[in-house]
Amino acid sequence: MSLHWIQLAVLAVASASIASPSNAHFVLTAPAATNEQSAVGDPQMDAPCGDEGAVKTGALTPFTAGETIDVTIDETILHPGHYRVALAIESTNELPQDPIVTLNEYGSCDTALIQDPPVFPILADGVLAHTSSFAGPQTFQVTLPEDLVCERCTLQVIEFTASHSLPCFHHHCAEIQVPEPGAIAAALAAGAALASSARSRSMARGREHLRRRQQRDDGLGDRREP
Repeated sequence: MSLHWIQLAVLAVASASIASPSNAHFVLTAPAATNEQSAVGDPQMDAPCGDEGAVKTGALTPFTAGETIDVTIDETILHPGHYRVALAIESTNELPQDPIVTLNEYGSCDTALIQDPPVFPILADGVLAHTSSFAGPQTFQVTLPEDLVCERCTLQVIEFTASHSLPCFHHHCAEIQVPEPGAIAAALAAGAALASSARSRSMARGREHLRRRQQRDDGLGDRREP
């Protein structure tokens, strides 16, 4: 094959790479995802949460302020890259934009800006950096802010995927709840009080049952005497 045809073949491959849709995928396993996910994690292309045709799960995972929580992902189709975690308290509009990326000479995703150290609303960045396949689901940890209180926060997990065509990011979210510390203590105390009251009522009913049974037995004994 002549050099001319080799060059054309290389250009054709590069063009196909640029034109083809991105095909890296991941599933958000924990916390429970906001949207239903297919076996490969779709939908996940549209920011901020993979919202293209999404069906909501209604899942809401409770945590406490300052808690270090597990985030588990399962990368179903490999591309070199890394992950970022961000948090919105009131609205997904608070989530930061996808990071700035650089492209290689073929116009494919090459690198992405990593915030190090992370600044809120970003909780972690550059996590699970890799160039080869994972052996299975991966778990990493992030710490929630000490003063966080929210009824329904949005925890966003995005993946930067290098060496493929635009877009360079995949997105999933999880809805979490972080009540006020006093509310947790009050709820626990109320639960303990209810449990104690239920035990007391149960014991009282038991004692009354025994008393009535004893009375009945005593009455039968009196009637049997000659």
